[in-house]
Amino acid sequence: MSRFARCGMFCTALLAMSAIGCGSEDAAPAEQPERVEFLTFWQEGAELAALEELINIHTARRPNAEIITTFEPNGSYQDRLTQRMAEQNPPDTFQSNMGQRLLIRQANLEPVRRGNWSMPEELLEVNSVGEDLYAVPISLIRQSSFYYNPALFTQDEIDAMNVPGKAGVDALLAACARIQEEEGIQPFSLGNVYNWTLDMMFWEALFPAIVGPEYYQAFWKGEADPANDPQLDEALSYLLELSQYFNADSAEIDFPEALDNIAEGEAACGQQGDWGTGMLAAKFELGVEFDVMPFPGTSDLFIFSQDVLPIVAGTPNRAATQELLNTIATEELQIEFNRIKGQLPALTGMDVSSLNSAQQAVYAHFDNAAARIPVVHGYKPDDVMKDLSAIEKTMIETQDTEELKTYLTANYGLLGD
Repeated sequence: MSRFARCGMFCTALLAMSAIGCGSEDAAPAEQPERVEFLTFWQEGAELAALEELINIHTARRPNAEIITTFEPNGSYQDRLTQRMAEQNPPDTFQSNMGQRLLIRQANLEPVRRGNWSMPEELLEVNSVGEDLYAVPISLIRQSSFYYNPALFTQDEIDAMNVPGKAGVDALLAACARIQEEEGIQPFSLGNVYNWTLDMMFWEALFPAIVGPEYYQAFWKGEADPANDPQLDEALSYLLELSQYFNADSAEIDFPEALDNIAEGEAACGQQGDWGTGMLAAKFELGVEFDVMPFPGTSDLFIFSQDVLPIVAGTPNRAATQELLNTIATEELQIEFNRIKGQLPALTGMDVSSLNSAQQAVYAHFDNAAARIPVVHGYKPDDVMKDLSAIEKTMIETQDTEELKTYLTANYGLLGD
């Protein structure tokens, strides 16, 4: 069975048909479709709507295009992609995060033909090896976004949180204490059933707010000493203090429900990447039922991630896949896809007036940030410290940091390999 016949398919295609009764001299040969299989976990809500817009824009640009979209749930996505690579039955392209999460698969990828794109160099460098670019960014994501219910915070509290460093985190803790006492609701909404959300909140929002950009980058490059690290200890103590304000079911629910709790007034705030804006804006009113700002303490930092698409090595559909990536780098696609998904275009210098006010604010934050820093998985491959997020979950339950510190110490040298 062919690689395409095995896929669950969501396709848009143009079918060429021979005219009945025409002689062989008159019939034009059927043009072969530009077929691309795209593996993704964007399969519901704003993510699916953005994917459908991607397909619409590409097939308008390339009328003979056929995109075969194969869905895999987020929880099993990386394992399924690895399995398909090992079975020599890979997709032509796939959705990936940037950096090491992409480049760990470099042996299975071909360099992308780079166009004359107005993308910041740091967005391309993190997906490159030497002069070779291995994926095209479809979006720019502020990973350290903070979602809150504006009815539950005073403007003074918002202003106090929206400052750099520990002062912003201290203001968050003070606001959580007030909300718990006066409003009688759980202040901080976390959906951590799959562990990664707590991991993201700590390492990509709270940790850089406490330790600052230089130390953050040095830590993930293997240049620190987690066994004897007062800055790590301080950040962990802040995490344990914040955790007393988490919802009691944080280990049982997923992040979309945690976000909904904020907009519905059942919780006051939480953290997520910019995809949360698209999810919430599809159901709730921005500025009324929810709002978004940089995570407290990170107003001077932009902790970024990207969704990127590569070309799998050896694909017989390389030219068609490159055309899809060319579409992804167009202004139309970057605006329309991210307008729906709630993220930012990876291109700069564009008219972003069609994006919502939260997205425009994030765009300005990127332009004005004193430091633009890749997220953790921009530095470390997925198989390095792979048990870290599960240990963090246990740490919140026990309120004891020893197991985490022991694990970090034992595995930290892998970051330098």
